[in-house]
Amino acid sequence: MYRAHKSYRGARSSSISATALMFMENKERSPCVSPPGRILVHCAVGVSRSATLVLAYLMIRHHMPLVEAIKTVKDHRGIIPNRGFLRQLVALDNALRLKRSA
Repeated sequence: MYRAHKSYRGARSSSISATALMFMENKERSPCVSPPGRILVHCAVGVSRSATLVLAYLMIRHHMPLVEAIKTVKDHRGIIPNRGFLRQLVALDNALRLKRSA
Protein backbone atom coordinates (compact mmCIF):
# COMPACT_ATOMS: atom_id res chain seq x y z
CA MET A 1 0.00 0.00 0.00
CA TYR A 2 1.30 3.46 -0.91
CA ARG A 3 1.86 5.87 1.95
CA ALA A 4 1.75 9.63 1.47
CA HIS A 5 5.18 10.04 3.03
CA LYS A 6 7.72 7.33 2.44
CA SER A 7 10.71 6.97 4.71
CA TYR A 8 14.13 5.47 4.32
CA ARG A 9 15.92 4.52 7.53
CA GLY A 10 13.70 6.91 9.43
CA ALA A 11 14.18 9.95 7.16
CA ARG A 12 10.83 11.22 5.85
CA SER A 13 10.64 12.19 2.20
CA SER A 14 8.39 15.16 2.94
CA SER A 15 11.44 17.36 3.56
CA ILE A 16 14.97 17.59 2.23
CA SER A 17 16.43 14.27 3.28
CA ALA A 18 19.37 14.42 5.67
CA THR A 19 20.04 10.77 4.88
CA ALA A 20 20.53 11.48 1.17
CA LEU A 21 22.74 14.48 1.91
CA MET A 22 24.89 12.39 4.27
CA PHE A 23 25.21 9.68 1.62
CA MET A 24 26.32 12.26 -0.95
CA GLU A 25 28.83 13.73 1.50
CA ASN A 26 30.33 10.31 2.30
CA LYS A 27 30.50 9.17 -1.32
CA GLU A 28 34.23 8.46 -1.12
CA ARG A 29 33.62 5.81 1.54
CA SER A 30 30.56 4.24 -0.06
CA PRO A 31 30.82 0.91 -1.88
CA CYS A 32 27.90 2.07 -4.07
CA VAL A 33 29.94 4.76 -5.79
CA SER A 34 32.38 4.13 -8.59
CA PRO A 35 35.66 6.08 -8.71
CA PRO A 36 36.42 8.96 -8.76
CA GLY A 37 33.64 9.51 -6.23
CA ARG A 38 30.89 10.45 -8.66
CA ILE A 39 27.32 9.75 -7.70
CA LEU A 40 24.12 9.54 -9.73
CA VAL A 41 21.16 11.25 -8.07
CA HIS A 42 17.86 10.42 -9.71
CA CYS A 43 14.11 10.34 -9.22
CA ALA A 44 11.19 9.40 -11.45
CA VAL A 45 11.65 12.26 -13.93
CA GLY A 46 14.88 13.81 -12.69
CA VAL A 47 13.87 17.46 -12.61
CA SER A 48 12.37 18.07 -9.15
CA ARG A 49 13.21 15.67 -6.28
CA SER A 50 16.72 14.79 -7.37
CA ALA A 51 17.41 18.38 -8.39
CA THR A 52 16.30 19.56 -4.95
CA LEU A 53 18.75 17.22 -3.22
CA VAL A 54 21.61 18.32 -5.45
CA LEU A 55 20.74 21.99 -4.87
CA ALA A 56 20.62 21.46 -1.09
CA TYR A 57 23.96 19.64 -1.23
CA LEU A 58 25.59 22.52 -3.13
CA MET A 59 24.12 25.04 -0.71
CA ILE A 60 25.19 23.18 2.43
CA ARG A 61 28.53 21.65 1.46
CA HIS A 62 29.79 24.14 -1.11
CA HIS A 63 28.32 27.27 0.53
CA MET A 64 26.44 28.33 -2.61
CA PRO A 65 23.47 30.67 -2.37
CA LEU A 66 20.30 29.17 -3.86
CA VAL A 67 20.42 31.28 -7.03
CA GLU A 68 24.03 30.26 -7.73
CA ALA A 69 23.26 26.59 -7.05
CA ILE A 70 20.31 26.69 -9.47
CA LYS A 71 22.45 28.32 -12.17
CA THR A 72 25.21 25.74 -11.64
CA VAL A 73 22.84 22.79 -12.01
CA LYS A 74 20.90 24.36 -14.91
CA ASP A 75 24.20 24.73 -16.79
CA HIS A 76 24.30 20.90 -16.89
CA ARG A 77 20.65 19.85 -17.16
CA GLY A 78 17.10 21.12 -17.12
CA ILE A 79 15.58 21.26 -13.65
CA ILE A 80 12.21 22.42 -12.36
CA PRO A 81 11.90 21.91 -8.58
CA ASN A 82 8.22 22.05 -7.59
CA ARG A 83 6.86 24.91 -5.47
CA GLY A 84 7.00 22.95 -2.23
CA PHE A 85 10.64 22.01 -2.74
CA LEU A 86 11.46 25.59 -3.76
CA ARG A 87 9.90 26.85 -0.52
CA GLN A 88 12.10 24.42 1.42
CA LEU A 89 15.18 25.52 -0.52
CA VAL A 90 14.40 29.21 0.11
CA ALA A 91 14.00 28.47 3.83
CA LEU A 92 17.30 26.56 3.78
CA ASP A 93 18.99 29.44 1.93
CA ASN A 94 17.71 31.93 4.52
CA ALA A 95 18.82 29.71 7.43
CA LEU A 96 22.29 29.20 5.95
CA ARG A 97 22.65 32.92 5.25
CA LEU A 98 21.75 33.75 8.88
CA LYS A 99 24.11 31.09 10.21
CA ARG A 100 27.01 32.37 8.12
CA SER A 101 26.43 36.00 9.08
CA ALA A 102 26.38 35.20 12.82
